[in-house]
Amino acid sequence: MASKIIMKINKVIPLNHLFILFGIIIIYLIINIVFINKTPIFTDEAIYVRWAQIAANDASLRYISLLDGKQPLFIWIAMIPVKILNDSLLAVRLLSVLYGLVSIFGIYFLGRVLKNSLTGLIAASLFLSSPFFFVYNRLAIYESLISMISVYSVLFTVLLVKKPRVDLSVLLGFTIGLGLLTKSSANFFIYLLPFSLLLQIRNKISFNKTTIFKLVALFLFSTFIAYSMFNSLRLFPLFNMIDEKNHTFILTNKEFIQNPFYLVFGNIPALISWMFQYLTPIPFFLFILSAIYYGFKLNYKIIFLFIWVMVPFFTTAFFGKIIYPRYLLYLVPIIFVVSSYFIVEKIEKIKSLKLKLFTISIILIGPILGILSIMIYPTNSIVPENDKNQLFNDWPAGGGIEEAVEIINKASLTEKVFVGTEGTFGLLPYALEIELVKNPNVEIRGYYPVKTIPVEVLEKSKIQKTFFIYNLTQDEELFKNQNILELGKYAKGNSNTYLRIFEVK
Repeated sequence: MASKIIMKINKVIPLNHLFILFGIIIIYLIINIVFINKTPIFTDEAIYVRWAQIAANDASLRYISLLDGKQPLFIWIAMIPVKILNDSLLAVRLLSVLYGLVSIFGIYFLGRVLKNSLTGLIAASLFLSSPFFFVYNRLAIYESLISMISVYSVLFTVLLVKKPRVDLSVLLGFTIGLGLLTKSSANFFIYLLPFSLLLQIRNKISFNKTTIFKLVALFLFSTFIAYSMFNSLRLFPLFNMIDEKNHTFILTNKEFIQNPFYLVFGNIPALISWMFQYLTPIPFFLFILSAIYYGFKLNYKIIFLFIWVMVPFFTTAFFGKIIYPRYLLYLVPIIFVVSSYFIVEKIEKIKSLKLKLFTISIILIGPILGILSIMIYPTNSIVPENDKNQLFNDWPAGGGIEEAVEIINKASLTEKVFVGTEGTFGLLPYALEIELVKNPNVEIRGYYPVKTIPVEVLEKSKIQKTFFIYNLTQDEELFKNQNILELGKYAKGNSNTYLRIFEVK
């Protein structure tokens, strides 16, 4: 009986490869969970975790993310651990770790389906050693979820083209539908479906009009399922906010037609720079080399994956009014599969096992050193400047939040306190509300814009202990000219930006 089970497992994953994959998973869980609180909460996390808390406790507000034009799936899933664990930030960050874990399996099987098991293992190893994912798989934001969905969208697309079946079409449609309920970038998973026909070109037996017609019909069925799931959001009155929010970040078609090159010459250098920094030099150039090499060899599998990466990349370059490195994250697993395909083809020609392992080590050493730099000294690591500012060094970063919460909690042990914050949306007041929402002695209210202490806060200070927290204003002279006592001044990373908590007299 045991031998039969082992034989079945061996058919799915060779046993020696299974142990390696298990090792990758263990290392992934250790490094991500141990360092899960290394990054302080930042503004986007504060928003999403607070929404999850609100939605978990009030069924009428489970579409709360649509108020800001964000799809709700991430929040809906986050409601579950938020209900279970007392530490809401940790709960949602653990979900992102889980999404990364599930991605490892998807990346492995995608590599295996396209070439062989070793390709999947190397792609999974690239994922494990990626500084890009080490940063984002520990954050309570949408990117880890949409990256996981992108992996399975490509996997099910490849499987559907290889074996045109209704069940695979349903799986693909459901997966893309989950993507559309997460981020609008999942539309690419549908737009790029026709390019997957490239996977059939070399198959002379099955590549005919009947096959093409069947595949197109199945693609349309998948699309119908996906958009049916997405269109369920139309039942909520604020559905239109998704489109409005999108156009805060991307050009409208009219704007693009008026000046199609308005953004691209600034965006492309930034996007390439971010990819170079996060992938590190050898994996970055390995992907470029792989794409060129297989392009000349007319390897349609890799050409399809290359198109799958580059169409969203250049769309972001041409249309992106506001861009961040994380907007590229969902493309990176596919980059790893392309690179691993090339690596396996080359190392299979090497007879010496030691030389094979040495070659793989050379490829992985840069990303591993990148992860170590983030572990040891994140504010001086390979993380691009935009992300360093958001996560560590500027006003979106949560430096000082823990200390402020501790001061407020201590004061509220014996009396009711009022806390005013500079900001009504984002890091403040949400990061405080996440930690203090269950404290009946604390009332928090946000104000914006703020220079001097708001009148309402001054009135509160006459009847109870009152605090005010500045996060954006950095004018030292302004603070001196008010009747406030500074209780703490906390630097954001290694910058001259501070969060300050004052007691209002």
